[in-house]
Amino acid sequence: MFFYLKQPWCLRGYQKDLMLLEKSGELELPYRLTYPLFDLLNKCDGVTDIEIEEGSRQEQVIKKYMEMGVLEKTNKPKEIETWQKYKHFDNRRIPRGFFSVTGRCNLNCIHCFSATEYGKVPFEFSFDQITYILDQYKDCGIRKLTITGGEPLLRSDFTDIIKAMADRNMEMFRLYTNGMFLDERIVKSLKENSLNPQIVISFDGVGTHDWIRNYKGAQKKAEESIAFALDSGFEVKANVNVNSKTAERLPETAHYLYDLGIRSIFFIRTSEGPKWIRSGYGSLSAEDYWTVMLEVMSSIRQENKKDLEIVWFNGPTLTKGITAEALKSGSPYRYESEDIKNSAWCFKAINDLYVSSTGMVFPCDGCEGVALQTGWLGENSNILKRPLRDIINDSHYSEIMRMTAEEVIEHSKDCKGCDWEERCHGGNCRVCGMLYKAVANGYTFENCDIDIKLPAPLTCTFYKKGYYEKLLKILEE
Repeated sequence: MFFYLKQPWCLRGYQKDLMLLEKSGELELPYRLTYPLFDLLNKCDGVTDIEIEEGSRQEQVIKKYMEMGVLEKTNKPKEIETWQKYKHFDNRRIPRGFFSVTGRCNLNCIHCFSATEYGKVPFEFSFDQITYILDQYKDCGIRKLTITGGEPLLRSDFTDIIKAMADRNMEMFRLYTNGMFLDERIVKSLKENSLNPQIVISFDGVGTHDWIRNYKGAQKKAEESIAFALDSGFEVKANVNVNSKTAERLPETAHYLYDLGIRSIFFIRTSEGPKWIRSGYGSLSAEDYWTVMLEVMSSIRQENKKDLEIVWFNGPTLTKGITAEALKSGSPYRYESEDIKNSAWCFKAINDLYVSSTGMVFPCDGCEGVALQTGWLGENSNILKRPLRDIINDSHYSEIMRMTAEEVIEHSKDCKGCDWEERCHGGNCRVCGMLYKAVANGYTFENCDIDIKLPAPLTCTFYKKGYYEKLLKILEE
């Protein structure tokens, strides 16, 4: 009898965990294996004939893992994919990557947090450098990538990048784009190479998208791209900036996107990034942001659009059909350890390794502008100068990533002992804490002690000032 691991299950080993059963590229916690169980699952390669005695412990284990959807039985040999077979990586487990393949963009958005104004030297990866970075990701056990920019579809060789990922048995999790260059050529290449990313298209409000994107006709093009991507069979997510100008029509924007076919929206508070502040526009206060978000949620629920996922900035993700009880019982963040306080300070950063368009490895894309302005990550975190594994294990980047949620809480007098400590964990987003402090200091980084352990006031306000309870009431109604 033959048994095989069903996709996306695979066997892995990392620095602190030699034998794991995990879903490749997924964020859920992997299963730690004892040697006898590992040995059995290692034989479930679809080509090793396994003799199972009736009533044996082995039979019970096989049955359990078949019920879990891990194993499948077959009478004929059916070998699993190479990437599913056991492999050990000498670094910590990182499920996904976030790769900016270019810093170039055809737009000049007034809020951009990765613009060249931050001192970035104009630079473009060669195709050989792109494939080198793909190999670096793969050599660290990272198969599932989000592709971003700049505007990634500006690259004339983007279809070659698609093929290069497919040739390496890599998956494209998400594709970020402004939609201007999404066409039949790109869609055909994705489908021919069996890549099926969620396509994330920016849409910054009905009547305001052209303004924030600094481009007349941007809204019309975004609408056309959303329709085209949906008609082509892709799931589409909309990223929406929330600020004083977009807030007024935000419920209308949410309904408009829903009617276009969107079923997932990320409402991003336009934050105090260097370019946004220097453009002369202010960000919403924490109170104003949460007030607007509750208005959107109430409006969506009143029209019974419960199949819309809403992602809040520095707050919970409201999954499709979420109830008040589900929100109360679950943690707003997921961590790589059940021991939350000893887990990393940011769920996204620990699980999603970001390589910028200059080769620098940052905790996330959102911190790039601040990091470049302040220089708080040195050149020993550049993937073009050091192997990625070395950066993960020993660099300025790795020092930051070793910080725990408990260290953040202990660092702040406002966090330690707070009634919401178990849900908030210091606010999760360190970049927002830094930006708040920078604004309070007149946005002069030279005179501002940037401390990544600063709490994030947006999350603090959500819990301490009653917005969490108001959200629960909306969900209950």
